Amino acid sequence: MLIVRDSATMLSRCLTSLSGVVDTIHVHDTGSNDDTPALARELGAVVSHGTWTGDFAAARNTALAEAAAARGTPWAPADWVLSIDADDRAVAAPGKLREVLAATTTDALLVDIDNAHDELPYTFRTARLFRPTQLRWKGRVHEHLVRVKGAGPTPDVFVDRGHGTGVGTGHGTGTVQGIGIAEWPSAPREAIRLEHQGYADPDERRSKAERNVELAQAVLDGIADGSADPGQVADTLLDLGRSLVGAGRTQDAVDAFETLRELAPGTRQWILGTDALARLLLGAGMDEAVLVLTAQLRGAGVARDYCDWLDAQALAQLGEVAEAWRLLQPVQRVVDPAGRVYPPEHLAELKRLLDRLHSMSNSH
Repeated sequence: MLIVRDSATMLSRCLTSLSGVVDTIHVHDTGSNDDTPALARELGAVVSHGTWTGDFAAARNTALAEAAAARGTPWAPADWVLSIDADDRAVAAPGKLREVLAATTTDALLVDIDNAHDELPYTFRTARLFRPTQLRWKGRVHEHLVRVKGAGPTPDVFVDRGHGTGVGTGHGTGTVQGIGIAEWPSAPREAIRLEHQGYADPDERRSKAERNVELAQAVLDGIADGSADPGQVADTLLDLGRSLVGAGRTQDAVDAFETLRELAPGTRQWILGTDALARLLLGAGMDEAVLVLTAQLRGAGVARDYCDWLDAQALAQLGEVAEAWRLLQPVQRVVDPAGRVYPPEHLAELKRLLDRLHSMSNSH
């Protein structure tokens, strides 16, 4: 199931990848000016139409309702939906995937997403397979799945805030780098994974970020009277800060993250905001501040390897090569507090660079 608008240039790659993987493809168009609806029909999709209201969850929920109407029967308990975007491509083993779904007793599965990025690619997990009888979308920006009213408890939505978790494969209560969660299980990577290309082009990434800034700011303005749940405020500030980073508005992003840190100490949002601020300041060369923030992340339970990776980069930029080299040597895998797994080749390249610098400093 997809929600789309003006996606003709990328739609064919996505829909073709679904052939044999799903029984039906439903495309919900929210007001395209190009040939997206016609192309979707040509590629075998059922197409419905709606109006874009600036709310991703509302669009996805409308798509669910339209898909049920199009097939003529309500959703059944055995039904599963794969939520995919036009700039995604599914890589799946259909037989294996069906076996996994038939054996799954929970109402959602996390799916690995290999995210191409013009700066640093990464892999993360988020809930993209779910039972529509049990779950619906919530959240104007970075929408996430919540339980249908009366259908039972929902896992902590951290596992599906568009960034997911790269840690753990089972389900039940656990901890991801200091953040308590109740995690949905993961679909095996060999059964299905998605390749996301939406951030590979810097101009496209900036355009999406600017759109998300507007949406997050609108949400924040709507809850400015103080009546909103503190968790919603913190989530919105986190979304706003991340979007501002993508839009290249560094100082505005710093302000959003600092406001979040002040309003939500000791929360998962504080950890994620502090990490985002540390990486932002690392790129800006504010290395002393990065070391302070990393110490706070360590105190909050964030993984040692990740903190050492951050500290090593800051120390290297400060000229403390020997200590940076020492910290980085034991690091084998880089997974940030949001669960994004960074490519091993990036870590290997950083280690080679520090090896050279360390050798040069020892030769003098």
